[in-house]
Amino acid sequence: MELAVQSYEDKCSVVRVPDDELDANNSLAFRRAVTPVLQSGKHVVLDLSNVCFMDSSGIGALLYALRTASAHGKCLKLSGVTNPVRMLFTVVRMYALFDVYDNPRMAVKSIAV
Repeated sequence: MELAVQSYEDKCSVVRVPDDELDANNSLAFRRAVTPVLQSGKHVVLDLSNVCFMDSSGIGALLYALRTASAHGKCLKLSGVTNPVRMLFTVVRMYALFDVYDNPRMAVKSIAV
């Protein structure tokens, strides 16, 4: 999986997930692709605006990203969560773990450095 990564003011990287699904078929590829960004020493915003379907493997991949960012002393924010994914997040209570914003700009703005 090839991720589009954009840096903001040397404090944050915004990563746009290109696929419309984050599931068992591509969650391992997502983990491999996002790991260098998570280890870069910057805060990370994952833009999920393309993702219309997510299963438990996708949730596991997001939890991996959260743990990896936290292990490096950085925060991970989510943005652009679509309605189908939003409903899943509500059911499995992901909002208790993640800060979710409407768009990447708002997520970046929320990061206090």
